[in-house]
Order: sequence, then C-alpha cells, then structure tokens
Amino acid sequence: MMPALDPVQIAVIAGAIFVLSAAGFILLEMERRRRLLTRVISGKDGDSGSGPHSQSGGILHRLGAATSRMTVVGQKEIEDTRSTLIAAGYRAKGALYQLLGLRTVGLLLGMAGPVVGSQLFHPLAPLILLTSCIGGTLLGWRAPMMVVGSMASRRRKTLDADLPNAIDLLIICGEAGLSIEAGVDRIVREMKRSCPELAQEFAIVSAEMRILSDRTQAFVNLTERIQTEGARSLSTTLSQAARYGTPLGKALRVLSKEMRAVQQMRMEERAARLPVLITLPMICFILPCVFIVVGGPAFMEVAKTFQN
Repeated sequence: MMPALDPVQIAVIAGAIFVLSAAGFILLEMERRRRLLTRVISGKDGDSGSGPHSQSGGILHRLGAATSRMTVVGQKEIEDTRSTLIAAGYRAKGALYQLLGLRTVGLLLGMAGPVVGSQLFHPLAPLILLTSCIGGTLLGWRAPMMVVGSMASRRRKTLDADLPNAIDLLIICGEAGLSIEAGVDRIVREMKRSCPELAQEFAIVSAEMRILSDRTQAFVNLTERIQTEGARSLSTTLSQAARYGTPLGKALRVLSKEMRAVQQMRMEERAARLPVLITLPMICFILPCVFIVVGGPAFMEVAKTFQN
C-alpha cells in the first residue's frame, strides 16, 4: 500500500513538477535566443522577431493565445508581460503566448495538485485543501513572471555595466570622423563577443536609424526595450545634443564618467554591506570553533576534576 503523504510533501512534489517544467521552458528559450543572437550579429537576420523559430504552434502557444483573449487577463497585464519579456531579451512574437500558456499550466497544476493529492494519498481538511488550492493557484500564475522578471533584472545589470564601454567606443568613432550610424555599427562588431546582449540591442538600433527619420528615436526605443537608467541618460543626451547643438563628444564623455561613478558607488555600497552579511555566518560557524579550541581543554580538565 502506498504510504500517505502529508500536505507539505504534496506541496513539495507539485512545486518540483512545476519548477522542472519552468526550467525546461527557460532552457529552450535560452537556446532559441542564442541562435537568434548569432543570426542578428552575423547579419543574416535583422529582425529579432522573424525567422523560423519565432512562431510556435505548440500547445503552450495555443493555450497562451486562448488565455490572452479572456477577459480575466486584462490588456495591462498583457502589456506588462510583453514589456518584461522584451526587457529579458525575448522579442519573438510567440514568446508572449508561450509565457501565458506556461502561466496557465502552472495555474491549473497549482489548483488541481492539492485536490489530486488529497484524493490519491491522504485526505485533507476542507480548510487546508482550500488554502492549498488558492496558494498553488497564485504561485502557479505568478512564478513564471517572477522567473522572467529576475532574468530581466539580471540582463539590465549586465547592459548597464557594459554601456559605458559602448559610449567610449562611440566617442572614439566620433572623434575619428565617423557618423553615429557608423559608430553604432562599429559597436556591434567590436562588442559581439564581450557583450553579445548589448551588441544585439545596438544592432536593432542600427537598423532603426536607417529607417526612422529621427535618429534619436532609435535610442528612445532602446530605452523602452531594456528600461535602464544608462540607456535613458544616453537617449536624453543625444536628444539634447541634436536639439541645442551641444558638442556630442563632450556630452558623451561626461555621461560615461557619470555612469562609471554610479557603478563605483554601487560597488562601494555592496562592499559596505559585507561586514553585516558575514556576521551571521561568523556567529554560526566560526565562533563555535573558536570556543571549542579555546575552551575545550579547560572544559575537559574541569570534567576530570569533578569525576575524581
């Protein structure tokens, strides 16, 4: 007879199944993005949302498309999901529907998991079962967005860290007599190995600058895509230089210096938090060893004295 499982074990099993499903989806999307990045940088595909891998007719895609048409999922929720996906680097047209489909699957698993576990393994009290269903539903619906949001935040930090190098390269290209379009193309060629994410974004900027009438609008679109303070400052600097006629090289040099100063301040803040963070590990792991080494012999002598 199969042993009965308590609610904690049922929740752990359901969570493990969901985490494995989410990990498989993320690995597939990362592999797709790597192939897409290779095509964009090599010049074979200029549109990050086109290509044979951008559309998907799978179950997740169809389920997400059906979910997006429901009134329960509002337009604001869909726009926030799309914005988060773009910030995380997923610009394919099918990525939104795949994520919505994954969230729907997680919602159904979180809702049905406690009920199935209660019927198969161990009956649960109605209140506990209701609480488990509500908690599983919320977790299954929000967990994919939490994972994608974490990926987007990590990508923003990477882009912000490498953006000053791109600005310095743009300054060098401008002082050498190259135009902004040629400087952006140079950034794409030079940074495709050191920072492929930033090179991919500037490849899109280069394509938009050839199409749009206002070149600064391409950098505004860059800010809307990656949603970082560095990109917003770059867009503002270029817009002011084009509007008021200020020297572009000097403005970009000041911007690069400010961005590096901000990064240094953030690193100093993280270093200042280290003493507080290592206090608990030191108390739990280092101080007991010190007490054993220092007070162990004295304790053994006292114990022998009392035994005698």
